[in-house]
Order: sequence, then C-alpha cells, then structure tokens
Amino acid sequence: EHLVLFFPDQHLTPDEHRGFAVRFGEPEIHPFIPKLDDAHPEIVVLEGTARADVWHTDVTFAEHPPICSVLKAVSMPARGGDTMWTNQYLAYERLSAPLRDLLDGLTALQRSLVNPNEQSPHPAVIVHPETGRKLLYVSKAHTVRFLELTERESRVLIDHLVEVNLQPELSCRYRWSPGAVGIWDNLATVHYGVNDFDEPRVFHRAMVQGPTLPAHAGRWPAATDGAPRTLVRKDGTAGVVGEMAERLWATDEPGVPPA
Repeated sequence: EHLVLFFPDQHLTPDEHRGFAVRFGEPEIHPFIPKLDDAHPEIVVLEGTARADVWHTDVTFAEHPPICSVLKAVSMPARGGDTMWTNQYLAYERLSAPLRDLLDGLTALQRSLVNPNEQSPHPAVIVHPETGRKLLYVSKAHTVRFLELTERESRVLIDHLVEVNLQPELSCRYRWSPGAVGIWDNLATVHYGVNDFDEPRVFHRAMVQGPTLPAHAGRWPAATDGAPRTLVRKDGTAGVVGEMAERLWATDEPGVPPA
C-alpha cells in the first residue's frame, strides 16, 4: 500500500538485518558492490561520499531484479543525505491513455552503469507479481532505449518519462538517522539520493530476489535503425556505421564517429 516503510532507531546487527530481509524471500547477492564480510555476502556496504543522484531502481539489468531492498543507516552526515522515492504505479496511471497503450507494447533495454556488459530487456510496463497492478518500469539511470523504437525516438520518450517521475505529488523524502531501517518495493518505485552533503555516510543494504521478468513486450518487432548507413564526416569523407548511436552521442564533434 505505501511502497516505502521506515523504522527509526533499530540498530540491527548484521544477522538481524539479514534475518529481517529473508522474511520476504531469497536474498540477492549483488554482482559488483563490496560485501560486509564473508559471513554476510547478502549485505553490501555503501559508503564514502559516493552519490546516487540519479533516479534509478536497483539492479534492473538482471533477469530477475530484486523485489525489495532493506537499507540500514550506519552513519550519516550532520546534514543532508536524504533519499527520495517515486511511485511508479501513479507515474503510469497519470499518463494519457494513448501513451499508456504505446508503452504497454514496448520493451526497455536496461543496462548497468558499472558494467555495460550487464544488461537485460524487460517490458517498459510490468504487472506487479503481488498486486497485479501495472507500473512504469523505466529509469533515467538504467533504461538505454526501447527496442521497438529508434535510438532518437527512445531518447525523447525516456526524457519525457523521467520528467513524469519528477512530479513532487508522486514522491516522498526521508531524512536518515543512524540505526534507521528503510524497506521499499524495488519494482514499484524509483529512488534518488539527494546530493547535498559533504561528509561521508554509510549504509548497509540487503535485497530480496524478485521473479524472472518477461524479456519482451511482444507486440512489435525490434526497430531496424541498426542497419548499416552512410555517414558524412566533417572532412567530407564518408563511412558506414551501424547501431553506434551511443558512441556518436559521446563524441565532441557531432556527426563524427569516434576512432
């Protein structure tokens, strides 16, 4: 019902943290983030001044993304360091009917920010396995494109959906304190770490494995913008490029493919 719950002043031990998380299902072992210790591989340590100041859902690039996260605040800066969450049920339901219909038939390619080789396609709109409600499964951090649309069409639509997520009516914000525990639905929310602190903060996080999501929406075939095409460089020479839009976007010289 609430998607995010908070329990202040818990000060859970690692065993208690893991024990609370596994009440909701099998623990997820994160592929990249450092673990607490060998005895608790389910718990990762999020520390230092690292920022998560982009709207995202954890590990959407997996075939079976975690269904919930359990975060424990260990130490916090004197001020700042809040986290915000947005309701993805409402983000979907507030879209116009024609746009919802389009998204129902699209497949979103989700990619890791840490390891670009880690990626999986999932429907842009999924049905929550517990509630049966449709939700928008798109985030600024991990959604690369929609497979049925061209790269340019994908970028425009993703930018619009990110703007939808920014509506304050869809979000909540929590001020952490040491010992506080937060648990949230990792399918039906996206979250954002507010980048307004200068001192280190430390969290311990455990996640619960979710179901295997479908790989494709299945309504339309994939777009064909990956077909070879000719590109004219600044010096007048021509080259043939394929589906290299991301590399082209990254160049300093628009329209010139990187070496």
